[in-house]
Order: sequence, then structure tokens, then C-alpha cells
Amino acid sequence: IPADADTVQVVEIAAILLKEMGIAASVVDATSIPALLAAVSVFEENLVSNSCVEKMNEASKVVKSFGIAIADRNSFADSEIFKDEFLLVANNSVISHSTKFSEVIPALKSEFEASDLLTLIWGRDISGENKNYLKSQLTGIEFVEIDGLQDVWQVLVGVE
Repeated sequence: IPADADTVQVVEIAAILLKEMGIAASVVDATSIPALLAAVSVFEENLVSNSCVEKMNEASKVVKSFGIAIADRNSFADSEIFKDEFLLVANNSVISHSTKFSEVIPALKSEFEASDLLTLIWGRDISGENKNYLKSQLTGIEFVEIDGLQDVWQVLVGVE
């Protein structure tokens, strides 16, 4: 299961090589960590391989993934982005950015208001204040928290 679009081709080649060695292997097209978690959550060992892969692919496709990171340099997307700004990213595009964490949350919140479940994967460096702020915006929405301990993202959000 690749966790980002860059590894899909490598994983597909690995699956071909494993099949040539007589080892059953299939690729589940989950291109974000939240989508990968959704795919793994429906895995059933007793299902025939293709049925299981189809079920996992379906689960991964219903997840919209977002991330909040901190810009490591000045750059330009639709507007100027400054080093140390918070960036809300989806589909390799910056949706919102601000010097304040709380100011990128409304754009994120508009994406999950009609959702049943959120998965929050916390990054290693997110402050307790920012974590608590985001959770305070989730009234009436079921969410699962995972301590992801990765360095790039403040938080990854899977929306189902």
C-alpha cells in the first residue's frame, strides 16, 4: 500500500516482482496516510485477494485528505507565502495560509462539516494549544486521534 503518489509506481513494480516469485501481491491505491488507514481498516484476510483489494481501494477513495504544515521558506502559490506560515494543503495545493494556526482552520472546517468521521494524525511538533484549538472546532463530529510523530506535518486530517 503506497502512502503517497510518488511511491505508487515503485510499489506496482514490487508487486509484479513478488508475483513472479510466486508470492501473492496486489497494490491498493491509497495516496495519503489517512486513505491508507481507511484501506487497512477494511482488510479481511479471508477474502479472495481481488475482492479484498477492491474493498480496500473503495475505502481509500472515499477519504479526502488534508494537511497543515509550516512553510520552510518564502514562496508563491496563488499568493505570496512566507516562511513559518501555516499552510493548509490538499491535493498538492495550498488551500489557505496564515501566520496563525486558527486562521487556516475555517477553510478546513468547511470541508468536513457534512462528514461522519475525521482521523487526526498529529505531527511531532504541533503545540498543545493548536491541538486543543482544532479539537474545539470539532463539536458534533466523531474523530479519532493518532500520534503520528512525523516531522513534516502539524496534523494530517482524513475526512470520511
